[in-house]
Amino acid sequence: MGWGSEWNPLETMRMLLVVGQLLLISSSLSSSQTVSPNCQETCGDVAVPYPFGIGDGCYLNEYFSIHCNATAASTPKPYLWNSTANIEVLDISLDGELRIYTYIGTDCYNVAGVRQQPRTKAYAILPAFAFSNTKNKFTAIGCDTVAVIAGSNGQEFSSGCLSVCAGIDDVTDRACDGIGCCQTPIPEMLLNYNASVGSLNNHSNVRSFNPCSYAFIVEDKSFNFSREDLNGMRNRRMVPSVLDWAVWNQTCNEAAKDPARFACKAHSECFDFADNGYRCNCSSGYEGNPYLGCRDINECADPEKNPCDGICHNTKGSYTCSCPKGYHGDGKKGGDGSGCIANPKSSHLVIILVGKLILTI
Repeated sequence: MGWGSEWNPLETMRMLLVVGQLLLISSSLSSSQTVSPNCQETCGDVAVPYPFGIGDGCYLNEYFSIHCNATAASTPKPYLWNSTANIEVLDISLDGELRIYTYIGTDCYNVAGVRQQPRTKAYAILPAFAFSNTKNKFTAIGCDTVAVIAGSNGQEFSSGCLSVCAGIDDVTDRACDGIGCCQTPIPEMLLNYNASVGSLNNHSNVRSFNPCSYAFIVEDKSFNFSREDLNGMRNRRMVPSVLDWAVWNQTCNEAAKDPARFACKAHSECFDFADNGYRCNCSSGYEGNPYLGCRDINECADPEKNPCDGICHNTKGSYTCSCPKGYHGDGKKGGDGSGCIANPKSSHLVIILVGKLILTI
């Protein structure tokens, strides 16, 4: 709607609000808190938000303890402190995901068909957090390859896949379909496993382009099979995988009975996860770290997200919209409301009687 050169109080008010809103954004960002006070926020390039932490008093319990391996020769790297294998952490999300590196199992042969070195197994023994069965797949690479994954430490299961091909031209990039590459799902709540990989014929018929077999659990979205992997994987030791994390050994109802130890803090909600654990999310209208306490979202502070067409009033966990004097409507933007509409100008009716002639001005 064009306003021409007329003074528009609604638009003027909006312009005056922008400066204040930008200042509020800056203040809000500076007060954001994701770690406990006086605790190390990062290890190298990885942010470590609470309930995870580095050092005594900085994590919820021992399962969330992170060891930051800092050496002068390289960038510091975070590791799961209570894992039996040296598991490097790549990313920690407050949505309940933990990205890690897991080892690749290998089986390689030389030109004489003799195993070059002892086979290496891919394995993990985790104290609490399970491999995501929706984000990972057990994967094997090779043209003469049999791979098996089995549970350990009381988790009894076994699965596997077979991958074969006669020549490099049989293999299609980005197709892990049993020809050069195969995949199989992993079970729910997998904490402990051993994965082994072997050959049917010592790679004797495919050794020129595929001397090794490989097996590993890998994050599905980060893995795109290529025929180059048939020979190039020998230079890799690890691949990314995803763990599901939660506060274990209690449901929401059980944990809430002890407020002092309950992990979900101010303005957050609790959600049961799996059979015996829970997670925390910020309540609607709040943001931040639910394990430290969520803060109110000032919907009015961000010009890009301001939901109001008129005057925005921030409230705890919500907001209201209104229109300035001289306008009517619900004050909301777009399809959510009618916005602010200028009131019609007042008209004056003057009636002049001249004989039988009535003039209306």
